[in-house]
Amino acid sequence: MKNPKTGHYEIIPRTDLPDTTSSFMISPQVVSDEGKTIICFINASTDKEKTIIQLKPQEAKLYQHIGSFEGNIFRAGLVILSRLIFLAAAGVLFGVFLSFPITCLACLMVFSLGMMSAFLFDATRIVPAASPGAFDYFSHYLVRGIFIFIPTFSGTSAVDALVDGVYIPWGNLLKEYAVIITPSGPNNGLWSGLGFKIETGTGFRAILSLIIGWLIFRRRELG
Repeated sequence: MKNPKTGHYEIIPRTDLPDTTSSFMISPQVVSDEGKTIICFINASTDKEKTIIQLKPQEAKLYQHIGSFEGNIFRAGLVILSRLIFLAAAGVLFGVFLSFPITCLACLMVFSLGMMSAFLFDATRIVPAASPGAFDYFSHYLVRGIFIFIPTFSGTSAVDALVDGVYIPWGNLLKEYAVIITPSGPNNGLWSGLGFKIETGTGFRAILSLIIGWLIFRRRELG
């Protein structure tokens, strides 16, 4: 490992097994002030059977101490709470015009779609080189239309962040509850023509679900 700014380097012998996750502490001298380091992996030769191990860049992660464990748990709890609030609000919305068994199935479907959001986005992604047809475009826009109202639960997992020791920033927590309006890029589809991009948080969608349920309930005829 080498500091790209000062040139300080260290050699760390390792005997990790393939297909396993390993972690180890490194010296602060090999990390620059910008939080960068150069990592080189060499498979050492032994008298036993030789094994070549390849490591992809996305498989290596560099962690540094930031924040506190208690603060991270607090933010993770708020992220989980926002999703529980949305599921409760969805239950209220479906409960005002559906029976109890159907409401349970509808909430379960909403939760399942939210957990499968990453897979669905990738499965319905349009690849121009594959000559997509009408059904490909239909499924692509159908999935993206559904997730205008349903939050994506698979994008940021508070539990996985706690298990891996990853810091949950306040910005991610804000996105779970508020509405974020940012300038759109050239690859944002519909948003690129409008000039801005709207990201609705899980908490905001819960409030919207409660308002829609309230409006439907007000117009129902109660016997």
